[in-house]
Amino acid sequence: MNEVIFSGRMYQIPKASYAQIDDEKILCCRFVVGVKPLSVINSEIDYFSCFATGEAAIKVKSMFKEGCNIFLRGRMRNLVFKDENQTSHYTNVVLVETVEMENSQIEENGKIDIAATTDYKEQEENFLKLMEAGYLPIDEEYYYSIAMKNFS
Repeated sequence: MNEVIFSGRMYQIPKASYAQIDDEKILCCRFVVGVKPLSVINSEIDYFSCFATGEAAIKVKSMFKEGCNIFLRGRMRNLVFKDENQTSHYTNVVLVETVEMENSQIEENGKIDIAATTDYKEQEENFLKLMEAGYLPIDEEYYYSIAMKNFS
């Protein structure tokens, strides 16, 4: 079974856009979540590139901002893309199914409808359609900045 569940902080403002696939417009939301490791030995934050469509994308776009706590559930997918020099880059992306706010944020925002779920089959179909159309579900520039920061 391929399922990830974690909570962390939004590392950046979610980037939402519509992708046109045939006659269908799909709302896509890309964001990065920073997660503190449980280990005391390694105190560096782990960063996960996340990708949402459907209800999950709507919630992330409208309710979450940089620094917000987020709880999510989804599935990991491998991703290979080439840069302008045709060099292959490999990474993982979390296809988000469920997003929720942490309880303390609910009280601050006064919002009741805090969770959103996108059916995994719908999410997978959207992901495959977008990949076939050449859409990259991660922000290349941002990915490079995080990768280079970890090597310096």
